Amino acid sequence: MMMWNLAKDNKGSLTYERVRELFNYDEISGNAYWKIDRSTRRKAGQLVGWLSKEDGRRYVEIDSYNYRLHRIIWLWKTGSWPMYEIDHIDKNPANNVWSNLREADHSQNNCNCGPQSNSTTGVRGVTYSRGYYRVRINKNGITVYEKRFKTLEEAAAARKEAAIKYHGEFARFD
Repeated sequence: MMMWNLAKDNKGSLTYERVRELFNYDEISGNAYWKIDRSTRRKAGQLVGWLSKEDGRRYVEIDSYNYRLHRIIWLWKTGSWPMYEIDHIDKNPANNVWSNLREADHSQNNCNCGPQSNSTTGVRGVTYSRGYYRVRINKNGITVYEKRFKTLEEAAAARKEAAIKYHGEFARFD
């Protein structure tokens, strides 16, 4: 299992204590608020960070380093940096409600996404070629399930069953 590169998080040696000193986190709303005035632009009680137009995630600058807010929230809640990626269960990268966050390896995190934008079938893991619908499920870069079907309905049903078997709680059907 590939672990997250912790050097990405340890820029500037940000600690649990420092994060707790800087802001409060509301696990119901998923928002973090500054505890203290940080500058003329950042006031106590103000929402932490900004929303990136590129990837839809919230980021925060702390001590001249930019961090993904969901990783800082993980540190704030658990007392340690996540070992892997943080998956947003509802696929909304801006939703940092605590119940929406879970640690996931890269393969698990990739399971929790919809069909690619160039999908011809509209069903994740199902392609159409030469008169058949092919279902392919990969886990950790290895094909663990592959079958062909005559109809999209059969392929979608088989894909759902296989996804549950191989991806468990990370399986996605939309």
